[in-house]
Amino acid sequence: ATTEIYTLSLHDALPISLVAWMVPWQRLPVTCMLVLPVACDGLIALLRQAQGGSISGYSPLAMLPVVWVGLTQRRRAVVTISTCTALLLALPIFLIGGGMYPSNGWRGVVLWTIVSLVLGGAANRVIASQRAQALLARERARELDYLVEAQTAIATSRLDLNALMSAVAGRALPLTGGDGAVIEVPDGEDMVYAAVSGIADPFQGVRMPAH
Repeated sequence: ATTEIYTLSLHDALPISLVAWMVPWQRLPVTCMLVLPVACDGLIALLRQAQGGSISGYSPLAMLPVVWVGLTQRRRAVVTISTCTALLLALPIFLIGGGMYPSNGWRGVVLWTIVSLVLGGAANRVIASQRAQALLARERARELDYLVEAQTAIATSRLDLNALMSAVAGRALPLTGGDGAVIEVPDGEDMVYAAVSGIADPFQGVRMPAH
């Protein structure tokens, strides 16, 4: 029976590997990716059963799916896979027991569950921090690109004040993230909207009292 279970676990590993390779995970909801680590927990359960139960030494392998989920998914998924880890270790004690899964193994269940939560949560926090830093770096690079474009537009514009102001107003939106931009110039007692962009386009040439 032990050999049969061990063979079954090896046979299950092949289709799971094929599924992991063939399925277009990018097109599926992120939660669907939990199928793989849960399936790995099932294989670990079979290996433990085939190799003597709690003394098999396969229990630490349950941390690998937890780390993977922590690195690739959200905190809720970490809690889900940690729950699966707890069930992986607890159900054999509850359902089978005996010499393979003695009752003193509950202490290990609690310990490994805590370890999985801590390990998965730590991996998740590290990746979340790296993603935030990468997003900030992309935003800063985009702002720098906009600044260079604005400088280039100003430097290459004709020696025409109106063209220069139009170039500055046009580049102000991506630099500031605003919806509209206006450049005013004094004309007698009024301020004139000499250059506009964005939602301010209809107000080109509008005169406002200077005081």
